Amino acid sequence: MTIKSKSKSPPKEESLETGLNLKNGKKSKTKLIKSLPSELQKVADQLGKLSDLSLITDSKGKILLHGNPAIGLNCSRKNFTGKNIFQYIDNNTVKEKILKKTEFPQNITLYFQLKFSKNNIVPVLSRWSVFNAKPKGRVIYLILNNIINNPNSSEEKEFMGNFKQRITWTSSSELKDRSTIYSNNLIKLTGFSQSDINRKREGFFSIIHEEDYSEVKKWYKKFVESVDKKSITLIYRIVKKDQTVAWIKENIILERTMNGKPFKAKGFISGITELTKAEEILAKRIENLKKQNDSKDKFISILSHDLRAPFTSILGFAEILMNEQDLPAEERLEYYSYIYNSSQKQLQLINYLLDWSRLQTNKISLEPQRINAKMIVFNCISSLTGNAIKKQLDIKVNINDNIYLQADEKLLSQVITNLLSNAIKFSYENKTIDIKADIFNDELIEFVVKDHGIGISHENKLKLFKIEKMFSTEGTRGEKGAGLGLLLAKEIVEKHNGNIWFYSVPEKGTEFHFTITRSPDIILLVDNNKKDQKNYEGLISENFPSYKVICTSNGYEAMNIVFDRLPSLVITENEMPLMSGVRLIESIRGKAKNFAVPIILLTRELADEIRDQCNDMNLMAILQKPISPERFIEELNKVLEP
Repeated sequence: MTIKSKSKSPPKEESLETGLNLKNGKKSKTKLIKSLPSELQKVADQLGKLSDLSLITDSKGKILLHGNPAIGLNCSRKNFTGKNIFQYIDNNTVKEKILKKTEFPQNITLYFQLKFSKNNIVPVLSRWSVFNAKPKGRVIYLILNNIINNPNSSEEKEFMGNFKQRITWTSSSELKDRSTIYSNNLIKLTGFSQSDINRKREGFFSIIHEEDYSEVKKWYKKFVESVDKKSITLIYRIVKKDQTVAWIKENIILERTMNGKPFKAKGFISGITELTKAEEILAKRIENLKKQNDSKDKFISILSHDLRAPFTSILGFAEILMNEQDLPAEERLEYYSYIYNSSQKQLQLINYLLDWSRLQTNKISLEPQRINAKMIVFNCISSLTGNAIKKQLDIKVNINDNIYLQADEKLLSQVITNLLSNAIKFSYENKTIDIKADIFNDELIEFVVKDHGIGISHENKLKLFKIEKMFSTEGTRGEKGAGLGLLLAKEIVEKHNGNIWFYSVPEKGTEFHFTITRSPDIILLVDNNKKDQKNYEGLISENFPSYKVICTSNGYEAMNIVFDRLPSLVITENEMPLMSGVRLIESIRGKAKNFAVPIILLTRELADEIRDQCNDMNLMAILQKPISPERFIEELNKVLEP
């Protein structure tokens, strides 16, 4: 059997070549290395092991030692052995920069093209170090990196790692497409992997949003063709793998040859979707604030007139009363009545204005509590009974006794009183006003105030609830208003996370609707004794099935539940670790003094000290354990079914 001889293997990566014709082989190389500056001797011995092609030349660029050209530039030895590196550099500026160095060592990084032949031109990144080698003069140490065939050089890896929160990329093509290498963040931002992008016809361009694609391509082409531009920033949208749209900001840095031709690009891409959304929200907010500011300017103009106008008649009548001492008593009384009524109107306007201003600036804090809808309506009616009697109006209330809401009682009373006052004002005599409240949904209660009066014209409907179009209309008996009542009512309702709206037909009447948060029927049971807690929970569920029982074993958790859920009743054990029942009650009352949730305290020892501590806490009962089921239910009945 004939065995063919193997062809010679290509030089190993660690091979060290010399560019000189040395007679004594290794000894001559060793001698040459020893003649180099001490800083280069160790490097020279390792040239063949470096990942990039490294050269050592004399002061004129003649190659003394070099690694394997096949590693760095995919070239043959003949391109370097016995050659001068500058003969391949078709750029005198590079040579001048290197050979003019006078201080040692000198380091410089340059981009240029190595031109081995007409058809073999290689763009390289070069790092030059110039050393003084006495007595022979300077020695040049040069590292060459082929940008096209080795885009993952140490420099590129360093660049790719510098921006951990962004996509970084490098490209060594002629930038006609994106044959690029991306950092690992690509998939985090876009959902696409490196291979996904590479398979696309236009690379990264393929995922640009269709509305931005043409513009981005136009700017990119213009940038590449501009010989003097080295960087650009683009902001555009991409379509991610999950088909969602994301905003990105891309910074591109372009490396060019001496004549401006691009040969390498780097860039980084940042996701700015959240920032863009924030900017859009901010822009809308600024626009809304401008509109609000314009509206308030108009409002102030109207308000200034309304505040000033009544004082003309007030001062006029006051002057008559001061100067005309012989006025008849009846006429004098009439003037006093004018002054009084005008002053009352102005005081109402100022009070409304102050309340509205406080709500606008959040200087009025809501103090929500559990309120019976029927009770608060009747309280408001009582304050307006006199006005209703003058017109012989019948106010009908249709509200279930068991409807409770969660609101600030004082502010809600202002809303109901204002709407009811308007209904009386615009009703004809001997008519009916209907007030209803019912469950709107699981979270809201709806109130309706309906009159059978003059209604609202189409023109005035457009003005309601608009600050810049504040107006007042006389009632059926010439009653005057401030014009701010409905604005204030709207502000209060919206502070309670509700809505207000109306329906009206001229000469038939108007009905106003508004919603307020519903107060669920909840009993909070706070007891760290699991057995007692279970017994009480069973008694409540059996005797008060419409109430939901929430149980907890510590005061800190109970505090959160109280202010989040506004229970109908709190039942708390006193003897608990961390926070006693008395301290829990103090915290509830202290945090919101007007928070009128009923509380029952359970205690094992009913000492005088506990009674003294609870004197000012407005408790419904203090019960000593053990408590009989009958007594427990009896006390709850007093609270829940008065």
